[in-house]
Amino acid sequence: MMNRARGPLWLYVLFALSGAAGLGYQMVWVRMFAAGLGHETPAMLGVASAFLGGLAVGGWYFDQRIGSSSNAVRWYVGIEIVIGGFGLLTALTIPLVNQLAVQLIGPEPSAFRQWSVVFLLPFVTLLPATAAMGATLPAMERLLSPLMAKSRCIGAIYAANTFGAVAGTLGTVFVVMPALGFRATLGVLAAVNVICAVAAWRFWGAEKRGPENRQREERTRNRSASVAATATAGVFRRHVWQRHCSSQDFSASGLRSWWCGSCRRCWRTRSTAMRRRWRCIWSGRRSGERGISEGIVRRVMRWSLSRLLTALAAACLLSAALLHFGRPIYSAIRGGVGESLTAAALGESLMAAVAFLIPTVLMGATFSHLVQSARREDGGVGRAGAVNTLGCAAAGLVGAVLLPLLGTKTTALALGVGYLLVVPNWRKVGWLLAAVPVALGLAAMADLRIVDKLPGAEVIAYQDGAMASVAVVKTADGHRSLRVNNRLQMGGTAAAMAERRQAHLPLLLHPAPRRALFLGPGTGVTLGAATAHPELTVDGVELVAEVISLMHHFEPENEGPLPKKGGRVLSADARRFVRVTTNRYDVIVADLFHPAHDGAGFLYTKEHFQAVRERLAPGGLFCQWLPLHQLEEPVMRSIVRTFLDTFSETRGFLLHFNVDIPALALVGTLDKPVFEQGLFEKRLADGELRSRLRGVGLERFINLAGCFVADAGTLDRFAGSAPLSTDNSPVVLFAAPRFAVKRDVRVEALLLSVLEKCQLNESALAKSGFDLSDERFASDLKGFMAARDIYLKGLVKEGAGDLSGAVEMFLASAGRSLLFTPSYARCVTIIQVMAQTDRDRAKELFQELEAAQPAQPLGKKLLGPLLDPAAAK
Repeated sequence: MMNRARGPLWLYVLFALSGAAGLGYQMVWVRMFAAGLGHETPAMLGVASAFLGGLAVGGWYFDQRIGSSSNAVRWYVGIEIVIGGFGLLTALTIPLVNQLAVQLIGPEPSAFRQWSVVFLLPFVTLLPATAAMGATLPAMERLLSPLMAKSRCIGAIYAANTFGAVAGTLGTVFVVMPALGFRATLGVLAAVNVICAVAAWRFWGAEKRGPENRQREERTRNRSASVAATATAGVFRRHVWQRHCSSQDFSASGLRSWWCGSCRRCWRTRSTAMRRRWRCIWSGRRSGERGISEGIVRRVMRWSLSRLLTALAAACLLSAALLHFGRPIYSAIRGGVGESLTAAALGESLMAAVAFLIPTVLMGATFSHLVQSARREDGGVGRAGAVNTLGCAAAGLVGAVLLPLLGTKTTALALGVGYLLVVPNWRKVGWLLAAVPVALGLAAMADLRIVDKLPGAEVIAYQDGAMASVAVVKTADGHRSLRVNNRLQMGGTAAAMAERRQAHLPLLLHPAPRRALFLGPGTGVTLGAATAHPELTVDGVELVAEVISLMHHFEPENEGPLPKKGGRVLSADARRFVRVTTNRYDVIVADLFHPAHDGAGFLYTKEHFQAVRERLAPGGLFCQWLPLHQLEEPVMRSIVRTFLDTFSETRGFLLHFNVDIPALALVGTLDKPVFEQGLFEKRLADGELRSRLRGVGLERFINLAGCFVADAGTLDRFAGSAPLSTDNSPVVLFAAPRFAVKRDVRVEALLLSVLEKCQLNESALAKSGFDLSDERFASDLKGFMAARDIYLKGLVKEGAGDLSGAVEMFLASAGRSLLFTPSYARCVTIIQVMAQTDRDRAKELFQELEAAQPAQPLGKKLLGPLLDPAAAK
């Protein structure tokens, strides 16, 4: 016979395990649908609302059926098996639904069409599993309530399930999915459902039947069958919390990451579990136990709903005020816990606890109070949960409207005050009412526009959107930069030359481009540079609509206003646009996608590269820029392996000769490329284009060819046996949390590794695509590349503080090639600075420079008068 003292504890362990499976499903489903529906606001909210809608349907429909049943155990076991079976089936159905969805949405859908598709298709696809999840709450309550004093068990159920939900979310996202991929993870979660069902049935059936203990057997059945019924209670309660606190996420740009949401749920779970441990009124299993803790908790839980809602309003307003100090608090915490992923997670957990502990405790208490109050003999719990879940589904749409309309602070204040509108009895509020205006005043004074700035910088534009907060920051020297969610800098005027090269380099590699597509134009500087090429039509696709509306702040550097005649700038998901557009492009350029940006991982998968290939016109090329300073070598090797698997004819090119923000272009062509100097010179007959190329250092063919670093064979050796990045296992997406928390990173490390492992030889140069039949050009190109590599290593030494070692490298580089001028120019600059304090050493260095490259007259013109004024006269 089951030990009554130990039985519930064992059941709660199973409740937690079932809750972990429920949240794991949601994490996988959201990411799988994002691969097809996109990452715009409608897609993200549509999938979440579809999930919640399914829970509501199941809770409402099965509530009275389960409540009037005499065998809730069989209901629960069957429900758990249904969840596992249909959850496993979604591994096959979701990819098919994604293919249908992108065709129904199209490249430029109306708002009604897009919202309808992104809600209805996921809703129907997930309905069998999500409806079963919604039915577990009433089933679990019916099984557990006979064990509790006055049948009050919602708080205990909620605590155990939510604890499991947190553990399941973290384990699924950070362990299981990266190790197994999406489809295999669904298999693991389905196995958990089956295990819970079998364990519950076996646990229930272990009791010995007998007339003398029939009543005890019935209690044991109820207790054991409630094991897995908590699976989806935590799922939909998690959405209650998440939808309500989504405004708090939006109010803190620095805490937007999913990790912080997990940590807030964790604190909420901990508080609810403590109430269960203290035998609070919700659990009340042992009414005979008394103690100081129990007495305090009982008094708190006897508060009326009016007091709970008033306290919750005040707590949410106070939380908004605390977010004003979030950045310094978080920085202080991170400084103390370290730089690892675990330390970063701990830091965000502590920061989230500071801001959200009190509100989430009150949210848990309010939810338990409302659902418990709705219980009747024939049900009620499921329908109360269904109504609550429908409110959560609507919250996403409301937030998508309020944030762009009202802004962060006003939305946060409105959400806090909104609780007061549903207070049923003001006479029972008492002194708590006085706390509301105090909290409201503190929140009103808080500045929730979190944007890091250098001294002397100012924010000249700021927009809150449903997806992100976007800011334009202007520094003291007049340069502007684009900041998304305060974490991601998406370009700026200080790097305008490099951004222009991102357009010119791939366009010059095509013999005669007529139409080009740019994915992720950001500031528009790259897009604007492309308009200098005559007879070229340019399209741009940007995910965040607010970025497009702020492009005018980067004029005239972006050649705006954009778009130019004949071109377009669309707000859409780049991945979905590529799959559904009927246009064919001569050149497609994918910008430097920050790997930590939500959804960027799906832009490096084989399926996306294949879709891009299908959009290329005959003779077209695809250029994928890689931010070497934001990637780890294993991840980059996986990207290269995936790119080569789609484009067998691939070449690698450096963006510029810089180690601070190094970038590499993977250029894939449909046919074997031929880069002819004659065609290059013919295109430069256009005086306007030649002038623009001179401004970015690409007016000579040798400068373009000198960016070449690797042919397909060399890249293949660099990639080695790295795994392919696919929609089922997107390597970059799984690695994103590591990118997001990194701070002290050697930005040049990956660049040096690429140069070392991709050393050029005669064979590689012969396969470069450049015509080396001209011996003089071949010799010049070899010297240019050798000087380039030496120069880059010299910049690394200079950055490390080894000036003498850097100067040796620069002199060696200058001596290798007359045509590679950056090293010679760097030496001239160093000599000019040195002459102010040590003229003798400057003269010696000038003589060494002249000896290294005597054919260069620039040194004598610039340094002669400085070092020998008498000779200059």
